[in-house]
Amino acid sequence: MRRHAALGFAALALALAPDTHAQTAVFGVARDGSGFLYENVSIPVWADLTNAGGAALGSYTVRITFDPAIIYYNGFRPGTFADPVMRTDSVGYGVLRLAGISAAGAAGFTQLGHLIFYAYGTATTPIGIEVLEASAAGTFADLLPIVTTSPGVYCGALGRWGDLDSDGDANSRDALAILTKVVGLDPGVAFNMILGDTDGDARTDTRDALILLSYAVGLEITGQRVLTVAPGGCALQSVGQVTVVPDALDLVPGQRMALRVTARDNNGVPVVLNGLNWVLDQPHIGTVDAYEQEFVAREPGTATLRAALGPGIWAEVPVIVRERRGQWHVNGRVPRGAVAMGTAAYPFWTPQQAFPLLREGDTIRVAPGIVDYDPEFDDFAPTGFLLLGDTLPDGTRPTLRDAGTCCYVASMYDYYYDAPPAAAPPAGVAGAARRRVEMRNLDIQGFDGLLYASGLSVLIMRNVRTEVRGYYGYGVDINSPTDTVDLEGVEFVADSGSTYGTAVTLEGGTFLRMVDVSVQHYGTGVYLYEGMDSIHIANSEFRG
Repeated sequence: MRRHAALGFAALALALAPDTHAQTAVFGVARDGSGFLYENVSIPVWADLTNAGGAALGSYTVRITFDPAIIYYNGFRPGTFADPVMRTDSVGYGVLRLAGISAAGAAGFTQLGHLIFYAYGTATTPIGIEVLEASAAGTFADLLPIVTTSPGVYCGALGRWGDLDSDGDANSRDALAILTKVVGLDPGVAFNMILGDTDGDARTDTRDALILLSYAVGLEITGQRVLTVAPGGCALQSVGQVTVVPDALDLVPGQRMALRVTARDNNGVPVVLNGLNWVLDQPHIGTVDAYEQEFVAREPGTATLRAALGPGIWAEVPVIVRERRGQWHVNGRVPRGAVAMGTAAYPFWTPQQAFPLLREGDTIRVAPGIVDYDPEFDDFAPTGFLLLGDTLPDGTRPTLRDAGTCCYVASMYDYYYDAPPAAAPPAGVAGAARRRVEMRNLDIQGFDGLLYASGLSVLIMRNVRTEVRGYYGYGVDINSPTDTVDLEGVEFVADSGSTYGTAVTLEGGTFLRMVDVSVQHYGTGVYLYEGMDSIHIANSEFRG
């Protein structure tokens, strides 16, 4: 009886087990890699986990191979996944390695990035991809058993679709050449009739001529591949769609936003990005750094940004530039280098990204979890702000953590705080506007100090624990007179061997309040250079 039950349960388990043979995780490079001699060509590297049984890509290591005598590695442009670590010491031999990780993971299709190659030759040559490691986010499952690869190929381009006479344009002259050929006349050797197939139906006829003439007189030719790269014999590229991430821009003046662009053929497979052009219908709103593929916001307003491979193959992105945002979102699960602009949909991965964009009184809202400071960014905040941690239901605070890359959680040095009113600070310096800082609901670890400031009027801290490092670890250091310093529910913890650090250092001012404050292992608890008009300390302890 027991044996029969065991067999029954085994059969049930087999019936319910997922069909792993039907699952695939595809890694590939563009299979129609075609470009012009002595120019750069942008080759996408991608992963598609659409059919991976719900798994999200968490980590990968891939090996790319190519012929350096025909195409030479000339750089990398990030994709929608986290920035990879790259090994490029063997590119002279045609070998390149990429490795990337993301705790949050990426489901479905994700663009790992674009390899920039410089074309030395026009011959057809393969671009290989080998997946050395791939793991799922969250479950850490090994994805290698279901990985398949889609290698690419490179060959010299024939020209551009619709530009039959190679004069750099597609116009009525090219349309006339098509009509001449259609009626049985010879248009002459100056015209490459292969380039006349502008609609991608594998023939050149009057419809192609109509598309060219429509473009020439300024009519929309949406979906037609006019002036996109015509590959050589390695592929018959037909670009069906261009997509841009993020699909909408919401910025403030001075903010830069990386743009990730993918072009796919009619089968949904990524193809090369050659000749990408950016057009903004309201140029005063901002501009695009075409080399870096970044949008730079200038003035408040709305606009439409178009990313075009040709006049008929493009994607549009709505743009809003606000005078101020008011609230900036930070989430430590966002991988470094991912698409981020400080909104709820595309949060920053560190508060430092918000600092240079702040207006007085803005809130930096930190999601639950651990947030590491990034050595790429400074800790300088030009004006006052609220740094607010979103706690979990059990009261757990977000953790801001530093591993030796930064000095303070925030610094606000202002050499103009005591200047006379008539002496305006230099352009871009807020001067007397640097007034109020609040920090709430945070666990801070590993910094040299919490806040270094001058020209600060008000500091308020609630429910904050800060654990500094080093022999000279500091907490709050304000070297100009303040109106109010109000600390409640704050813990200052230094290294147990620290004897020189100070928890709170003040130049002087009007009012200091410390309630439910704990100071441990500091050489000095509170140091007042000039004293305060009023001091209130209650329910607080100073130990060590």
